[in-house]
Amino acid sequence: VDTAFSNNANDTTPDKLAAELLVKDSSGNLDFVVSDQGYVGVGDYSPDDLLNVSSSSAEAGVAITSLGTNTDSVLKFELTDGTANYTVGVDDSDNDYFKIDSTGLGTSNHLVIDTSGNVGIGHASPSAPFDLDVANGTNDTGYIAEIVNQDVTAGESNGLLVQAGV
Repeated sequence: VDTAFSNNANDTTPDKLAAELLVKDSSGNLDFVVSDQGYVGVGDYSPDDLLNVSSSSAEAGVAITSLGTNTDSVLKFELTDGTANYTVGVDDSDNDYFKIDSTGLGTSNHLVIDTSGNVGIGHASPSAPFDLDVANGTNDTGYIAEIVNQDVTAGESNGLLVQAGV
């Protein structure tokens, strides 16, 4: 455990700074940190969330389990520290649906997969294997979907094939 004190010579009552637990590898490189707020960093020297996992040389994988009632298991993706660009997880308060949202689960319902495997885009409760919903007034192009095949090779520039009963 590392503990730091104020090194100001004029300070008659030096402040004891909160301790951190630091785990170093055999070469002295910092691998694991528990901050004074209880935040854990694996490969992150100054974690600012309950768990920060960072790696420049290997896949950074995490298993997330939420045991409380109506508590979500989530993973946030941030491009700016502290600001979620996307949140991915299981929304425990909404039938355990898997969701991808821009800020928090259930705020925008960009992508929802229900427990039957139905996929909804812009739809909170998909009722078909693929359920696409665009709110009125949010689509200025007039299209709910656009499919473009940019392959202009002779004989291979097909569009969209929809078949039933195959």
